[in-house]
Amino acid sequence: MRPELPRLLLARVTPQAVREFALARGWQRAPRQSTDFTILCRPEDELEQLLVPRDPGFADYPERIADLTAELARHEGRSPQQILADLLTAEADVLRFRVESSHTTDGNLPLEQAIDLLEGARRSLLAAACSVLDPVTHHRRMSRTEAEQLFRACKLQQTERGSFTIALACPLRAVPSDPADAHASPFTRRATTYLMRSTASLVEAIEQDNTAQLLEDPNWPVVISANLCDALLRMQPRDDHGALHIAASWAPALPPPPDIAAACSRVSLRQEHFVEIEGIYRELRPTGPLAPARYFGTVEELKGTLTADNRRRGRVTLLLADDGEILRVDADLDAELHARAVRAYDAPAQIEVEGVLHMGVRSHVLKNIRRFVLVEPPSSEPARSTPW
Repeated sequence: MRPELPRLLLARVTPQAVREFALARGWQRAPRQSTDFTILCRPEDELEQLLVPRDPGFADYPERIADLTAELARHEGRSPQQILADLLTAEADVLRFRVESSHTTDGNLPLEQAIDLLEGARRSLLAAACSVLDPVTHHRRMSRTEAEQLFRACKLQQTERGSFTIALACPLRAVPSDPADAHASPFTRRATTYLMRSTASLVEAIEQDNTAQLLEDPNWPVVISANLCDALLRMQPRDDHGALHIAASWAPALPPPPDIAAACSRVSLRQEHFVEIEGIYRELRPTGPLAPARYFGTVEELKGTLTADNRRRGRVTLLLADDGEILRVDADLDAELHARAVRAYDAPAQIEVEGVLHMGVRSHVLKNIRRFVLVEPPSSEPARSTPW
């Protein structure tokens, strides 16, 4: 039966996209060809064929693409909707992040975890892109021009059912190629490959009890960064038996070498992997002296307690901006600073704080606070800080 797929999307699939997709997956051109169709067959059975229309102007072109989508889905063991999504992104690598846990049996995921999954996917791609440019164990900032160009060009495809899956289409042409090196792989392909290779290498080292060599051997095949570990930890399922699966569907327009396609197209991380990854993350994080810095943000939550002198002090949660990211940060405040936090929360008003930010795996803490002031709302005059 022909799958129920949007006719408008089927009409947007090009004949070249179907040909490249099928050829990249082992189909071959049949010895005999037609003037109206490109005939592709399986190498093990020439009678099993795909008839790809040459002219998208045929009146029944969307129906023929629907038939081809169904046949390709049967061979791939995937849904026609997933195949159609790949055909529409023939010049993009597609990264799929799938969470498998007791929470996802019906194809849903708690909103907070879904946000963590998206943020982890974003950070993992940025970490890989930065490592392509500079393979070090920690990137203080992931705001490199090429990395940002790549991320801005990515598109979030329709959420796929089956556990809970998000798919990122990463266009091969997101970052302009270097005209001096016509044979170099596109930056996008190098970044997606680095992400898959480094994650697979990380899992392999854990399973072989070889994490010490991963941390100490300068000749390890691929440099693992603390940023990648942080991204993976953000996507960790909140379930003792949960797992995270990352898969790459390589752009049919540029099939990868066979060794990459075989070894780096899929990797699975279980809870025992995440335990080790957290330890590796702590080893790779910079351990030098931390310097105080100034941050702007808002007071998100008040958790202080009332003391004997009838004043509140204790922990508050702040949302602070750092290098284009919003961090959720805890701070332990004395009575005077806690009173300022209450005023900022009630107003609400922006705050300016200065202190030493200790980055954690899922939570962060601001210590040694030197400054905590409210910032007046914008007006015709420049904003001023008021220390009340």
